[in-house]
Amino acid sequence: MLRDHRSKLLTAAAALTALLALSGCAGGGQDGDVAPDEGMQAPGTAIADALTENEMGGTLDFGALLPGGATGAVIACPADTVDTLAESTGIDAGNFELADGTLPVADGSFALLFGDAEDRITSSAVYAADSVDLCAGDAVASTYLGSGALVMLSKVGDIWTPNGVE
Repeated sequence: MLRDHRSKLLTAAAALTALLALSGCAGGGQDGDVAPDEGMQAPGTAIADALTENEMGGTLDFGALLPGGATGAVIACPADTVDTLAESTGIDAGNFELADGTLPVADGSFALLFGDAEDRITSSAVYAADSVDLCAGDAVASTYLGSGALVMLSKVGDIWTPNGVE
């Protein structure tokens, strides 16, 4: 039953994305902070556009960063390997089907490793950590977040850093 609901939600999300793209309302323009792997549709929203600032800090709509078909993503930091991510997320190492060279990510960046409904991690996007650094601290570094996650952020200098998840 859960799989049926998930399938219906994914179908609805795909239809909405297509409708927005046809109407010209989709945020197709990236601002240079993401480089998706070959064969992967780029996330619909640039990381800066998924961030909302308020008097308490900031909130990052994690789901806005996910491409169509993704149900969540693993946040990979510079020292991470498939083995360390499998241990920290509980996702079987055999489910990481990433292109050679995806891990480790370079210093000063982080990657979102996109997962599907079967927990297969098959594609990624790399972000420069110059405005938002999801690897700063322990709040979300090297973890898996689902599409409904809201990441609470604090600004340290010019960089937003995570301090919790809702």
